[in-house]
Amino acid sequence: MKTARSLVAALASFAALGAVAVAALTIPARPVTAEAPKADLTQVKALYSEKCSACHNLPKPEEKGYTQAEWGRTVNQMLTKYHASDSISPPQAAQIVSYLGTFAPKADARRPGGKIGDPWATDSVDVWMDVPSVTRVFNFASASPLAALSPIGSGTPGPAPSWLVSMDKAGANGMAARVSAPSFRPDRFALLVDRADTGRNLDVRVRFRIESGKVSPAVGLAFGLTDPEHYTVLRCNQALGDLALIQIAGAVHTTVQQTSLILPLSAGTDPISPTPLAPGWHTLRLLVKDGQVRGWLDMQKRINVALPGYAGGKVALWTQGSTTAAFHDWIVDWYDAPKTAPLS
Repeated sequence: MKTARSLVAALASFAALGAVAVAALTIPARPVTAEAPKADLTQVKALYSEKCSACHNLPKPEEKGYTQAEWGRTVNQMLTKYHASDSISPPQAAQIVSYLGTFAPKADARRPGGKIGDPWATDSVDVWMDVPSVTRVFNFASASPLAALSPIGSGTPGPAPSWLVSMDKAGANGMAARVSAPSFRPDRFALLVDRADTGRNLDVRVRFRIESGKVSPAVGLAFGLTDPEHYTVLRCNQALGDLALIQIAGAVHTTVQQTSLILPLSAGTDPISPTPLAPGWHTLRLLVKDGQVRGWLDMQKRINVALPGYAGGKVALWTQGSTTAAFHDWIVDWYDAPKTAPLS
């Protein structure tokens, strides 16, 4: 079992070899603080269409499943990261958020146990009402696209994982980090670790695509990482068709919560049933608030559980066994001023 010192040695070794490289952009978060003036819904819809279509195709808000707070975070990112504040004033941004919030999902009483307080429903506890201390954006598009991250193999000894950055073959998602882990042991893992930051409360999102894997094709978001053998992972397993929260402590792997991937109920349908993970790109989201962990796959919340003894740590992308997968748009919001010194 490796110690925290072994993680530092591994990170330093990779840095010295120049094995990899992923650039992190530090984006100062700025909330929409202005209250939305009263406005006719038709006028606000027109404002949304005019302002937001100037930079990208308009999403269908009813298909996103975002809460109003999540729409606020999305609009804030457009204002700060993509400079939309040049053409959208704070009052206009507040009106747009208010309009998009009308499409927020409600708890569905037809779900098993579905009622207010349903653990799978999206509600106010699933979003941060305050502004993150810092936001890291790993977009894999800089001159040194892996400079802030380090690849690590953990679990059963085996060949080192191979990480590279290239244009996504479909062309629609820009640059992506691709991992190939040639291990035929399900207890061998590949991690790509944020070398600098360590914290406790966070909100992490990443897009991923599983391309192949003869043994346990699975990807995840690792957090609370104190050394390569001690962390927790939100894992999506393509073969099992599930989402699980698993604590890793050397050779001991403890499943804290595990749920099947399901489709949401629609009017007139039978009770929901497991469904396999479809090919293509998916979104994984992890939120940790004071030891309470929630996890989503493609906007469906399937993990909601307390993690006793959780003390924080580093975050990482994660794959299992012989999984080959691609990642892009990895965003980490830290809510407790993460430490930026290397782990010692």
